[in-house]
Amino acid sequence: MKNTKKILIYLLILITSGCVQKEKSKYDELYDIIDNLLRFSYYDTDLIILDLKENKEYFVDLEVPDSMPDSISRYLEPPPPPPSQEYTTYYKYYFTQLYHSNLIDSVDIDYMYNQLHTNERLLLDSTRIDRKCITRRELDKLKSKYKNKDIYEIIHDKFNAYNFIVISVPIISKDKKKILLEIESYCGELCGGGTLYLFEKTNGKWRIKYSMGEWVS
Repeated sequence: MKNTKKILIYLLILITSGCVQKEKSKYDELYDIIDNLLRFSYYDTDLIILDLKENKEYFVDLEVPDSMPDSISRYLEPPPPPPSQEYTTYYKYYFTQLYHSNLIDSVDIDYMYNQLHTNERLLLDSTRIDRKCITRRELDKLKSKYKNKDIYEIIHDKFNAYNFIVISVPIISKDKKKILLEIESYCGELCGGGTLYLFEKTNGKWRIKYSMGEWVS
């Protein structure tokens, strides 16, 4: 009986550790992408928010003229979604656009689009990022403590930082060779912007295949 219990406990440990390792490695290569972005595109970034922004589907009804053929109206581009502090918004046309640009295939359209409904809450590992880092919870505590200061005064006083970036939960293709995500940079009340990136892994390296500015202030 004791041996049976030991075997069951051992199996449970193996299963649990396997699940943890699988979940950990799911976004493992995201750190290579972040490292490249910080070295070449966001080299002046001082601070990273560790909480990855959730992804949401953006619904919009388009007014299509009666005289417009269905073959054209199906691919009308909706207005860009408004920037949100809480989540990154995607619309289905964006995936269709990537498909018609030969950047993703038909399998990727549904596979990647369906990841918008997972509502994952993920936290980056600060030890794998070559910048100062803070969680959103820690930042909210500082904002609550120093109510007379804006966010940029706070990060400058506490971290000697002038700007920060927020990264969305990555959307991964079925073959794990493409990653879609948004980077939001904030550098002042009227300074910042959000950009959607599609990365592809070729010859063992992640490269930007496509980018689209979503908003700017």
